[in-house]
Amino acid sequence: MAQNHPTVQEDMLIYQLDERTQMITLDTSEWYTWLLTASTFTFRSPFGTFTARKERAGNNRGGWYWKAYRRRGGKLLSAYIGKLESLTIERLHAVAAQLNREDGITSSQVIYPNAPEGSPLPDLSTALYCSLARIASWNATGCATLLTRPAPAAGPG
Repeated sequence: MAQNHPTVQEDMLIYQLDERTQMITLDTSEWYTWLLTASTFTFRSPFGTFTARKERAGNNRGGWYWKAYRRRGGKLLSAYIGKLESLTIERLHAVAAQLNREDGITSSQVIYPNAPEGSPLPDLSTALYCSLARIASWNATGCATLLTRPAPAAGPG
């Protein structure tokens, strides 16, 4: 019997329960409730892919936390995601992008895999600011059209 691996794509967790497909929107109470009993899931996005695993601190005093793993070319990369309450869609995208940087993959290779040579592309900070919820569409060349907004102005200091 094939194993089913819970997978996050876009802003949705998809998994099997009693041979029925279940879907949970991330950043909801259902998502955090599911994480309480989960031990692993796969995360897929234009920023990258990784397997998330729940682990216990080595000294057994620090409680549980989530860590991301990605294997590429025989090399295992990992990154700390955080405790349960920090597993937001934005944090998952940031970790995926971090693992890609460590793997030598640029944001343009991930977000715009089929972009024409010499196309102007946003830098990684712009890409991270634009969450998947703000990706409007994929055009004919496979490039994402991002809807961006200016970063919030710094308050008086």
